[in-house]
Amino acid sequence: MAADDAGGANGMAGAGGANGAGGAGGGNGIAGTGGADAAGNAGGAEYAGGADGADAILKIRGLEVAFKTTAGTVRAVRGIDLDLRRGQTFAIVGESGSGKSVAAKAIVGIRARNQSVTAGTVEYAGAGAGALAASAARKAGRAGGGAGQNACSDTSQGAGQNAGRAASIDLLRLSERDMRRNINGRRISMIFQDPMTSLNPTMPIGRQIMEPMLLHSRASGISRGEARAKALRLLELAGIPDPAGCLRAYPHQLSGGMRQRAVISVALACDPEILICDEPTTALDVTIQEKILRLIKDIQRRTGICVVYITHDLGVVAKVADMVAVMYAGRIVESGTAEEIFYDPRHPYTWGLLLAVPDMNASGERLHAIRGNPPNLLHGIEGDAFAPRSPHALKIDARRAPPLYQISPTHFARSWLLHENARPPEMPGELRARIDGMIAQALADARH
Repeated sequence: MAADDAGGANGMAGAGGANGAGGAGGGNGIAGTGGADAAGNAGGAEYAGGADGADAILKIRGLEVAFKTTAGTVRAVRGIDLDLRRGQTFAIVGESGSGKSVAAKAIVGIRARNQSVTAGTVEYAGAGAGALAASAARKAGRAGGGAGQNACSDTSQGAGQNAGRAASIDLLRLSERDMRRNINGRRISMIFQDPMTSLNPTMPIGRQIMEPMLLHSRASGISRGEARAKALRLLELAGIPDPAGCLRAYPHQLSGGMRQRAVISVALACDPEILICDEPTTALDVTIQEKILRLIKDIQRRTGICVVYITHDLGVVAKVADMVAVMYAGRIVESGTAEEIFYDPRHPYTWGLLLAVPDMNASGERLHAIRGNPPNLLHGIEGDAFAPRSPHALKIDARRAPPLYQISPTHFARSWLLHENARPPEMPGELRARIDGMIAQALADARH
């Protein structure tokens, strides 16, 4: 992953040379100096969500997902790394087709018939991980003479006596049966975009909320009466005016906002540690969107769960996120805290996304769009996938994929523009003015 390409004859002019777009003498590479990158090449630590992942409840490394089609193999997710922590709100943003939802669904084992996870690990270190890892190892050991012990990774020698806290389990190694019995709904829940397609139209809402509780009743020991009482409490928590009436209602009898609140109640039925929200407000009108976002934030504050938003709406991200990862063509191209992404973006794609958000304070301003289209992931991508659409592309972008550069302990970006020998382009003036305005507004709000 080193950024100083040997010999230096391929792209950006060396220190003191011409700008990166046209290296000295018409070369098309990097004139390396042999030193460390100014931005700080992250080397092997290619992940979003924190400095080292030591306290992560879910640690994703090198996740790759592909679809086999009649035209060939589509590499929808091309190696992503994420760390999710308790109580954190993490947002994954990007255009449609960037791989956001595919990656999220792969985590919980929701896959199409022609879909496969071709590489990577998803290490879960939450409640019960140790017992689940030990069980998986025993099963694999019986089947293959102990080979299955690689399925779990204990982080202390005494893990057997403190299994629930000291071990992790790779969810990708679990069978579909084990995922449904031990993870889905119970440890990790998911809210989908359209509540009408998430709910069963033939079942009352109350029965649908109770179903996951009763499915996992062997572990929780909950009775049907207790499940009904909890369903009622969840509907109250979700802000439904008549919880008792909603228990008996069918999905078609509720408004869109009420249906989404019911879906949230279903997702929270088994007290999960991670809640994945895949475009949870896209199908709702603006006023209902705001209420649903506030509801999820309030539930998170009360329960301490980790919330993951999958969205293309940066307005939503600005309201809720602690950490943000920007995805493009199946890879994370920039990640950091919400403040770093909104106030100090470094990747040209992130600049484009921020400029595409309408500025309500500017009158008569034309809407911005990122030129071109995302690449066809059916074909192999050589170099930087965003280069054909970037006005700041360097010659090396067509030949070599950029490494991940560390800008701060929490801020990473994947762009050759951050190499020490590159002359980074200035942020678009219009975006700089917007960011300055946001900072001034934030300071004014803080004073009041």
